[in-house]
Amino acid sequence: MGGSWVLEIVAFICETQKFCKPLIVAADIIKCSQGIIIFLVTFCNRDMIRAIRERTHERRLSGVESATCSLTQDFQLKQDMK
Repeated sequence: MGGSWVLEIVAFICETQKFCKPLIVAADIIKCSQGIIIFLVTFCNRDMIRAIRERTHERRLSGVESATCSLTQDFQLKQDMK
């Protein structure tokens, strides 16, 4: 985060001096994507990706699409049991 603040200050100085337009654009892109970058760095580590992959792989093998049933499915199950 501190790096983006420093980059913003440098971009502001470049903008006031009308100098180095690509640096201003790069600073804007980094600022706009900062939330996505923080999410990827924080939550998308190898353990999390492995856990998600295992969880989806288990569902595919068992044939279960979701962990809950709808009301109509519950009703149909009760009718079948009678």
